[in-house]
Amino acid sequence: MNPIRVKFKAQSSVLETLLEEYKNSHPKNFSAMIRAGLPIFMILFSVLFAIDALINGASDESIANIFVSVVLFFFGLVMYVKFYRFLSKDDSSSAEKNIDAMITDFKEYPDVQNYVKKCQGDLLKEKAHKRKIKMAYYIVFGGFLAFLGLKLLIGLGINLSHFFKKDSNEAVFNSKTLDGFYVALDLQDDVPFLSLKPLKKDISGNIRLEAQTLDVYLNDFIDKSSQTIRILSAMTPEISGKDSTDFFRITITDKNGNPIERCPRFSFSGSKSGIISTYAFCYDVSTNMQCSFQTLQVLRYLQANKDDLRFLVEKIN
Repeated sequence: MNPIRVKFKAQSSVLETLLEEYKNSHPKNFSAMIRAGLPIFMILFSVLFAIDALINGASDESIANIFVSVVLFFFGLVMYVKFYRFLSKDDSSSAEKNIDAMITDFKEYPDVQNYVKKCQGDLLKEKAHKRKIKMAYYIVFGGFLAFLGLKLLIGLGINLSHFFKKDSNEAVFNSKTLDGFYVALDLQDDVPFLSLKPLKKDISGNIRLEAQTLDVYLNDFIDKSSQTIRILSAMTPEISGKDSTDFFRITITDKNGNPIERCPRFSFSGSKSGIISTYAFCYDVSTNMQCSFQTLQVLRYLQANKDDLRFLVEKIN
């Protein structure tokens, strides 16, 4: 038998085998790409989902979201270890080397060159097909992860901005915690929980309140037992005629000047500027615990009657 024919038959057989293997390699179709990419998607999504719950969490749902994230991460990791690393990759280098070799070895045979060019065209067509599959997958699923990541960055940026402003005593905001108050009261970060008018302007002697309103926000602090304690915060109101040794108290009242039951008061010195805060809501000193139910009830009452509330500034020394 003609040695050239034998050589061609052997190399063409190898080439067709390599082409078939490449066509059947991952990703064969979009469904296969989804199945193969699911473990990595689950892992990345679970991490972003957990971070989102920590950054933007404002209710008990955030705790549930973190548990869901842990489950997704675990199953994604198991699926990756079991399946993903054993996938056949779309490596076309062997087929390309074989094509180059046949073009060189059989350059004097037009029929063989036409055959090789056809195989080369089939390979390029399959490569383009796999690229489209990957591109569609990355646009759909990668775009979703990118959107979630951008949302996290924006949320993180806002939270950091609030943190630095509060830390420098420049501004106060409604704070999110896992107690659910932020969601239950339908709050927004920079919209005051209450905007109160003064009950009266004269405080004592020539000391006078100059502020027209007191914007009050729902804030918090962490006590020694790592419990979130709810308080109210505001910026120090402008008072004329005061001395640095003076001490003041702000009480939230109704229109007639009656203090609101179970609502804590603000206390601050005349030298104080920046953020001032109340004592804790409904705090039991015997148990060192805040009663969340009573606290929420008082906050709901304040919110429901906000138009009829006033604030009273008194000098207490």
